[in-house]
Amino acid sequence: MKTTKVVPSLSTDGWVDDPIKKADYIFSHFFLSDFSQTYNYLGSVSSLAYIIQESQGNAADAVGKTRDTLEGYFSRYFDDVVVEVRDETTASNPSDIVLSIYVSFSQNGTPYSLGKNITTTNSIIKKVIDISNGA
Repeated sequence: MKTTKVVPSLSTDGWVDDPIKKADYIFSHFFLSDFSQTYNYLGSVSSLAYIIQESQGNAADAVGKTRDTLEGYFSRYFDDVVVEVRDETTASNPSDIVLSIYVSFSQNGTPYSLGKNITTTNSIIKKVIDISNGA
C-alpha cells in the first residue's frame, strides 16, 4: 500500500489527507504565500503573487511560470500531475491578466481534477473563481 502524503493546515483540519481538501489547501497556499516568507526554504515557496510580479504584465510568462510552479508543488503530494494554464485575457481589458488553471492528479490510483480562474489587475490578484465541469 502506498503512503499518502498529508498537507499541514493551521486550522481544525490539522494534517489533511483527503485529496480534494489537500488540493484546495495547496491552491490556497499558492495564492496566499509570500515567496520570501522564510529563509529556511528561500526560493522554494510557491507564490502566485511573486509570479505575477515577476511577469510584469507578460501573460505568456505568467502562464509558463504558473504551470511549472504548480506542477512542482502538486507533484510533492500527488501522482500523475498534469497542469494546464491558459491565458484568457481579453483585448477589451488588457490591464487584466486572466488565467484559467486546470490540474489533474491521482492519489492511490484514483484520478481527480479541479480548476481555478484567476483575474489580476496591475499585478494585484482581484478574483479567484472555482471552475467545475468545464464551466
